[in-house]
Amino acid sequence: MVQGFDSFYNNPGLLAYYDDEISFFKLNVNLKGDALDVLNLYLGGDLSPDDPAALLTTLQDKGLTNLLVGLDINGPLSIGVIGNNWGWYLKNSTNVYLDLPGITSTADIVLREDLVFSAGIAVPFKMRFGDSFFLELVPGVMSRTTLRAELRIEEDLLGFMGYMSDFSSLLADFPLNISPMFALDAGFVINVYDIVSLSGVVKDIYTPILKYPVSSLSDALGIFTSGNDTTGNLVYREINFGLSSDIPLEYYPIL
Repeated sequence: MVQGFDSFYNNPGLLAYYDDEISFFKLNVNLKGDALDVLNLYLGGDLSPDDPAALLTTLQDKGLTNLLVGLDINGPLSIGVIGNNWGWYLKNSTNVYLDLPGITSTADIVLREDLVFSAGIAVPFKMRFGDSFFLELVPGVMSRTTLRAELRIEEDLLGFMGYMSDFSSLLADFPLNISPMFALDAGFVINVYDIVSLSGVVKDIYTPILKYPVSSLSDALGIFTSGNDTTGNLVYREINFGLSSDIPLEYYPIL
């Protein structure tokens, strides 16, 4: 079973089973879709952002007329502590997505940065029946506070590359959304004699999300005190259950 910070958000009840761990730094990069093909062309000198016309020609010659590109970066901020049935975690993540249905079509581009602070605790209750059989119930709760900056652009490639030299006009046409989110998760683990475990978790029991549009970098410094239009919503709840077993060898018949 994956433990520690790699599965910190899975189920707060599992904090009772994780080994003690301290994190200071972590970096994980994941390329999706056609990202590796585009990266190889760029590293090989076949793609030049300074020449948009040549860039389109190269993509056509290489058969990349429709692109689906994803880039996920977890870290480098990854500070946290796990131990004694509780833990806290501060991390950042960066996500870039590009959906281009055609070389001259309008592309959907999403740039997102998340800063997340989480804290959780699990409380194990062990009940014994006889000398050896026991049942353990472990409820847990976790809070997550997220500050998200998201920029969504709908533009063709030539238009998007033109914005790269004038970032202020990009924000004027496609406002940056600053979104604070406050989430609460609850979960449990039922452990029967360390052989069978049933787990469940409800994510986003109550998770309001607000969106503050920002059309300039100066506006970003005063988003919570400005009179800009603000929209709000609730994140849908997610419910998951799991069943696992770990049967020791002495329980198997000797063949």
